[in-house]
Amino acid sequence: MSSTENVYIKKMNRKIYMLAGLVAALALIYTATLIFEPERINTRDANYAWLDEKRVEQADRIELVHDGTSINLARKSGEWFVTRDGVDYPAKQLRVEDLLHVLSTKAPYLLRGSSSHERFGLTEDSADRIVIQGGLSETPLLDLLVGDADSLGAVYMRKYNQDEVRSSASSTIASYALSSVTSWYNLRLFPDTENASIGVDAVQRIVIHAPPTASDTNGEEETPPAPASEQTLTRNGSGWLVSDSSGERDADVQQVESYIRGLLDIEGDDFVTSIQASDPVFDVGWVRLELGNGSNRVIRLGPPVENNRHSAIAEGGNARIGFVFALSEWRKNTLFTF
Repeated sequence: MSSTENVYIKKMNRKIYMLAGLVAALALIYTATLIFEPERINTRDANYAWLDEKRVEQADRIELVHDGTSINLARKSGEWFVTRDGVDYPAKQLRVEDLLHVLSTKAPYLLRGSSSHERFGLTEDSADRIVIQGGLSETPLLDLLVGDADSLGAVYMRKYNQDEVRSSASSTIASYALSSVTSWYNLRLFPDTENASIGVDAVQRIVIHAPPTASDTNGEEETPPAPASEQTLTRNGSGWLVSDSSGERDADVQQVESYIRGLLDIEGDDFVTSIQASDPVFDVGWVRLELGNGSNRVIRLGPPVENNRHSAIAEGGNARIGFVFALSEWRKNTLFTF
């Protein structure tokens, strides 16, 4: 190989090395641009969780504050309750668990600033609040302020005593903070439990003792109230018989089973505090479900309560014993209308 060829090869190698170095440098610059681009940094940092997932199991008290009114939840023996006026009311377990799950799951929470909290509705006086505590520590596991929403519906939030403001396009957390106390109650008269859940097939007989029909006023004459009536539904093989003052006849099976499901799944609108479950006033009307194992489930209707509702209690088996429920007029009518 001649000296001229050697010189040419060396020049080519140097150019190749220079080009390779240039390509590597450009690739490095491009990669750095992707990594450190402000928009990408914000998006990456937005993947955030308010509550450490490892601390969820420690949570045993939750306070939700809206417009100065607090809702207090407490976990006792593994079950959540709504504590109100010194009384523990059963809470919707899944609803509380869903709240903790949402708070401890990473989701897009965009950074929106670290000052001007008034502009976001995130001052301590104006914001709603979700405080989660655990054990004997006075320091909350989470103290979250929930503020206003922007024009697109994104809700602003920040941790108490921290300036960083984030927002979420989802209003889920805000909906928990804004919800009423009744939305946390488990208002089923016969809740399903691990050891006590009954179905339609378990019911063998139903006795319906309807309350007297209210009197009507027609002009100046008042029609006297109709007396209480009673119906009995009895399982007859694969069918049902209905007995009342007009005699005995076959009943529509689907109608009976739908009626039974409605009784077993019935929910109140609220808990009543003005009457005690032990008061001897729950004799206005009643419905008794008799099961094949010899046990009964009974719903007893009491006197009217506020907001045109009716008081009621449940007895037997998995009944929510000791609590008085408020039933709407419509719900009350479904008890006694077969």
